[in-house]
Amino acid sequence: MGGLLLSISFSVSVIAGILFLCKGKILKQYGSKMLYILSLLIAVRFIIPYSIQLPDKAIINFKMPWYIPVITFGGTAVCLLWQIAKYISIKRKIKSNAKEVASESVITQYKTVKERLFIDEDIPLLVSDNVSTPMLLGIFKPCIIIPNSEYSLQETEMLLSHELIHYRSKDYLKKLFLTVVISLQWFNPFAWLLLKEFDNSLEMLCDEAVTKNKDKKYKKDYCYMLLNTSENKRSYVASTTYFSSKETLKMRISNIFSNKNKKSGTALIIASILSLAFASSLLCSCTVETPSEVKEEMSRIDEGISNEKNESSGTTEADIIKLVSVSEATADAEKVINEWNEKNGIFKFDNCNIMIPQID
Repeated sequence: MGGLLLSISFSVSVIAGILFLCKGKILKQYGSKMLYILSLLIAVRFIIPYSIQLPDKAIINFKMPWYIPVITFGGTAVCLLWQIAKYISIKRKIKSNAKEVASESVITQYKTVKERLFIDEDIPLLVSDNVSTPMLLGIFKPCIIIPNSEYSLQETEMLLSHELIHYRSKDYLKKLFLTVVISLQWFNPFAWLLLKEFDNSLEMLCDEAVTKNKDKKYKKDYCYMLLNTSENKRSYVASTTYFSSKETLKMRISNIFSNKNKKSGTALIIASILSLAFASSLLCSCTVETPSEVKEEMSRIDEGISNEKNESSGTTEADIIKLVSVSEATADAEKVINEWNEKNGIFKFDNCNIMIPQID
């Protein structure tokens, strides 16, 4: 299992690298949704321990040292525990002085946005001094936490819409899944880069949903809010925030103002699925074509072994020499071999019974 996961990790990393190199073109022609779908497909393939073996292939199996799987799964356990501990610590710190929002205008806007997005669940809206950017935090009972700052009515509507769309899309669960992938692929830098690209695609999808059918002024104000709330911020496990690097912010803002009609990308999705299913299997199976001459020779060997078994069926107990261990045989190898050569015999080597034919 450990060796297969490592093989898949290598092969899928090649496809992930192609995605990173082409992400600009993919975003321009197909949009952020395509970037999200491809990132998710690669993440899923990272943790599926299965490869398709093509017929008429000879499989070359590389024996992996016992300590490699131990290190791999040991690192997974450490990484997963570290992620859990970090999440618990951050959640406690943020919620230590969090309280329900008391502003009637904010509460009214919150209810209005929920109704507009057809969200009926009761999602707590909290304010905290320990956060500097709005976020959706939690797994089983997520809540929205906003900084203890003054926002205009429009800014409040924007940030609440952003976080509620994250909730409606269950992005916090998707980030949890990526955390599991990262824990399994902790040694793979491409997996960590994939987590970053996946986060970026989620944020861009959310930006598009908030600014959909809005005029340029609204989009401009929304971008200013992104700039104001994204400075010196951090992203947390199983949470969604406004945090983005300068490069990502530039990409998000450019995507918001992009009016170009995007391609559906159905063919690209199908091609990606087939590539992940077969290309990685070809790489991790290490298959080589078996020459026809080798197949014929193997067939003759099998036939010869079968004939020898038939001929040896009449061998009596007296004709079979005593089975000896490898250590005994090697201690006095020449003597034992001479004895074996005197008559038909069977000796044990590496748990296999081997017949020595009579030599005249």
